[in-house]
Amino acid sequence: MGNTPNPAPQTLQPGTVLFGEYEILGTIGTGGMGAIYQARHRSLGGLRAIKVIRTDSSAGKAAEAMFVQEAKTLLEIHHDAIVHCHDLLRNEYGAFLIMELVEGPSLQRLLLRGPLPDDEWTVLKNRILQGLAVVHARGIVHRDIAPANIILPEGAPEKAKLIDFGVATPDEGKQSTGFTGNLAYASPEHFGLFGGRVDARSDLYSLGLVLAEATIGEALPMGQTFFEAKELRKVAPQIPDYVNPEIRKVLRALLEPNQAKRVESAQAVLDGRLPMETPAAAAKEEKKAALKPIREEKGGGAAAEVDWWKPIVFTATAAGVGLGIGITLWLWNFTNVLGDNTAALQPPAVIAPIRAGNPTPPQPPPAQRPLPPVQQPATPTPSPAPAGTLSRNEVLAVAEEMASHSWVCEDKNRYAPCIQHTKYASDFRPHELVRGEPYNWGGIDALPQFDAKLAQGEAAGSHSWHGVSSCTAGIDCSGFVSFCWGHRGGHTYSTSNMQAIAEPLNVNVYTDLKPGDALNWAGKHIVLFAGYRPDGNPIVYEASGAASRVIRNETITWAKLAHYRPMRFRRLSDP
Repeated sequence: MGNTPNPAPQTLQPGTVLFGEYEILGTIGTGGMGAIYQARHRSLGGLRAIKVIRTDSSAGKAAEAMFVQEAKTLLEIHHDAIVHCHDLLRNEYGAFLIMELVEGPSLQRLLLRGPLPDDEWTVLKNRILQGLAVVHARGIVHRDIAPANIILPEGAPEKAKLIDFGVATPDEGKQSTGFTGNLAYASPEHFGLFGGRVDARSDLYSLGLVLAEATIGEALPMGQTFFEAKELRKVAPQIPDYVNPEIRKVLRALLEPNQAKRVESAQAVLDGRLPMETPAAAAKEEKKAALKPIREEKGGGAAAEVDWWKPIVFTATAAGVGLGIGITLWLWNFTNVLGDNTAALQPPAVIAPIRAGNPTPPQPPPAQRPLPPVQQPATPTPSPAPAGTLSRNEVLAVAEEMASHSWVCEDKNRYAPCIQHTKYASDFRPHELVRGEPYNWGGIDALPQFDAKLAQGEAAGSHSWHGVSSCTAGIDCSGFVSFCWGHRGGHTYSTSNMQAIAEPLNVNVYTDLKPGDALNWAGKHIVLFAGYRPDGNPIVYEASGAASRVIRNETITWAKLAHYRPMRFRRLSDP
């Protein structure tokens, strides 16, 4: 294809040439608001990533303003640990962000193989802190530091780069309004705690959660709903005793809940200028350090003799937090918050993952009894199952697209006039940027259909107590799974009749599930299985009423899925 006139962003095909120089080679990723393309600079020969925004997206002007703000932010920052922005170009169709092409696995993907060795952890910590020091010196707060936003070219921590400044903001010393960021890695200030001012120290807290995950091998249990996460941010998270004492010291400084007591800057961490510990805390750490050589000398069995009390303490702590959260949410009409996913607020089980080099493999939960047969509820016969076949990769691709779909909740999408028997309260804030199609009771909207409904002013999402409505947009749990399995004929299948298109499995769920299978609690909830974490717990995609949207859930445990039974779509091409 020749020097094509500048086309609309949503129609970029391989061979298209933008602004006379950038030849599109392919698509890196797409979302509800736009796409990222790989391109080659025809004169210089280098590869670039071009981020574009869809001019017809439901996000509208708010998303375009955020897009331009991201460009301005990156154009001001020059550091090898921060993704570089080359230019911001415009034509009649919109804005194009010309960026450095960063190739390699994300930290999120790298940690699927297990925790980082201590030396690599230190290199990664210093690398990201050095980049953040430059970002913060420019008066910018990233606001969305997470393992998925750290890329490691060639898998090397010394080459790590922080990406995605899409929600970055200037540090203006004002109290934050509305939640913006990643629930799992957000600071207490994101939730309005301790003054609610999101600043450079908020990025340090988020980095602390990322670094804790990097040394432990799994994310700390920081809550799966807004209310649960907020409660858990009021106290310092538990760092397992086996973590290197020097690493623990850094993590405690970063994860101090009270912003005023947290380490003051990225440069302070690099210089070793950490807040002084209280004598009691220092004595506690000395005791743990004294026990560490005993564990290492005696090995796994003896370590168990020393540490037999840890699961009891951790479990009691989690139960105590869970009880407090339960009472609080009950006062806030607990049952109305959860909808059909009441298991979601159970506190996550604390499982210490296997450290790198430990010869003992992860052990599944002890109760591996044969699974009871799935009860077949008496339900009306649904319409015929989806025609044709799908591969497991195709199923997961649809799930990921729905979980990563970005959209902005405008004022008009926060009201549902057709719901009159009960009060409708939106789960989303005005102009909130959301990732994941919203949970909508009785809904099964494809993404284009969802975007169109938002543009028409329909409300974003609903719950079971609202009933099935005609003025809300999104998808519910059974609609989501059946849609991923290829069903396009309306909301035909529920958790009670999913057996019409899926067969029950009599397998060991801890070892034998395959990506694309489902776990179903008839009459309650259904999730799509995506894989196993290093500790043996599952990764699932779900349309979550508690999270109010479709999510990729990497913190759920088998304990939470105790009532769920495995199912397999009958028309998989690779069963």
